[in-house]
Amino acid sequence: MLPRCVHDASATPKVVSMKIGRDNKTALSKRDPQSVTPHNAVECYYVYASVGTPPQTVQLQIDSGSSGVWMVGSDAYQACSPYCQGGDYNRSQSSTYSLLAEGDFEITCVTPGLYVTGDYFSNVIALGEQSMQNLTMGVANASAAMSTGILGIGFDTEEAAVAGNGGQPYANIDVMVAQGLIQTRAYRLYLHDLDANTGAILFGGIDTEKYVDDLAILDMVWTNTLDWWTLPL
Repeated sequence: MLPRCVHDASATPKVVSMKIGRDNKTALSKRDPQSVTPHNAVECYYVYASVGTPPQTVQLQIDSGSSGVWMVGSDAYQACSPYCQGGDYNRSQSSTYSLLAEGDFEITCVTPGLYVTGDYFSNVIALGEQSMQNLTMGVANASAAMSTGILGIGFDTEEAAVAGNGGQPYANIDVMVAQGLIQTRAYRLYLHDLDANTGAILFGGIDTEKYVDDLAILDMVWTNTLDWWTLPL
């Protein structure tokens, strides 16, 4: 059952809801209910998205530390089999595929030996029951030690500049607002309990049945040494 969201007297909020699944290879550690630090930060949560026409299903890992959407291409998927998981994207089987920047997509991780390279392209992508048109994404033609794609839900300041977009940063999940799928640029994660392997992500609203008392607003600061957003102590 999809989460029920708050309604106001004037309109029904537009939201996009998706089920998420957790990698159950590692058990969640106990969390201190008084702490604002999520101790399950090493856990991986996934969604399934449909890309292209006809739709191809790919598994994407939810990542709050990046803002790009990318998936493993057919060549990279076959090369890393059986370690790759969650399906691959075959551009030749999509009638709505549009190449934006050949060879410009590249991710190099802090961990030595982890990287992906490929192309930027645009296509339709369905999240839950809603579809975004002409979303800029990356497809990995080669991948080392990275077995699944990413659904980046971070700040737009992390979006990459793409040659096919005039060298400008491209809009990512913000496109949901621009295309009228949601009304506000926000999301809510529901991770369920320690033993659950499923939860939900809700773009554009909150589920008032998933919390008690009042929500708290916490300031965030950019940490140059770590190159990410943190909560001040």
